[in-house]
Amino acid sequence: MSPIHFSLAESVFSKYGVKLKVLSKVSANDIEEGLKYVNNDMCYPAIIIIGQFINALKSGKYDLDNTALVISQTGGGCRATNYSRLVRKAISKAGFEKVSVFPLNASKSSQNKSIGFSFPMFRDFILVILYGGLIMKLSNRRRPYERCVGQTDALTESWLRRLSDIISKNAWFNFRRTVKEIIRDFDNIAVKKIKKPRVGIVGAVLVKFHPTANNNLVSSLEKEGADVVVPNLMDTIIYFVLDDVYKHKYLEGSFKSKIISLMTSGYIEMLRAVIRKALNKSDNFGSYQTTKKWQKSF
Repeated sequence: MSPIHFSLAESVFSKYGVKLKVLSKVSANDIEEGLKYVNNDMCYPAIIIIGQFINALKSGKYDLDNTALVISQTGGGCRATNYSRLVRKAISKAGFEKVSVFPLNASKSSQNKSIGFSFPMFRDFILVILYGGLIMKLSNRRRPYERCVGQTDALTESWLRRLSDIISKNAWFNFRRTVKEIIRDFDNIAVKKIKKPRVGIVGAVLVKFHPTANNNLVSSLEKEGADVVVPNLMDTIIYFVLDDVYKHKYLEGSFKSKIISLMTSGYIEMLRAVIRKALNKSDNFGSYQTTKKWQKSF
């Protein structure tokens, strides 16, 4: 869904004994393959994802007796919740009935075999989203102004490699120091003293973050002279986390789920406070807003 965030996910799975391969690049052939098995009335991202999966299974790179497909989903009302069933139907038609499909979500459904998060795994994925969001924010803010073209992307790749190593080990003791080092390195990129119009990207979550799904909108806008702002993925995560608070107040959600939601969002905000403090000390980058107002609104 988001190349920067998901590139770090491989390290988390590796830490817990699973060899994960993120299918990041999308080819025209993937889209054509997806259209063979998905009605074109469905979401474009579904066509892309299913095409990628089927082409990967056909590639011969994987031992199909020991390979499964994993797809993230929220479990909510979005059509994306049905993607796992669409994937199962498509790979069965393509002749890969024995390959398992696992939704990756925070809860285990009685109707679906899913990969649920243990607390340590969930904690590491929080790091992935936080680090990924920080790198994306800093790189988007620096790239339009860099004096040496390509320096920002090179630094981004360098930090993603370092973070993959950090996350695969024990990343928690050095979180505060790592955040400071990331911001310091992006602060040190030499930039032109010019001002460009800032353009925000809005829309469905996958379309905002997936370069193929939005036709490489960030790079296209930057070529036209814009300073592009992409929303923080963690804000979307917290939106889903706080859903149980709303359900308890207005629907029939349980009090226990509400408390878990508030504790989870509070835990995330505690870590984000470290990033906010470091960003506030920088002369070049603005900070994140807090979600306390969201919590109070419930």
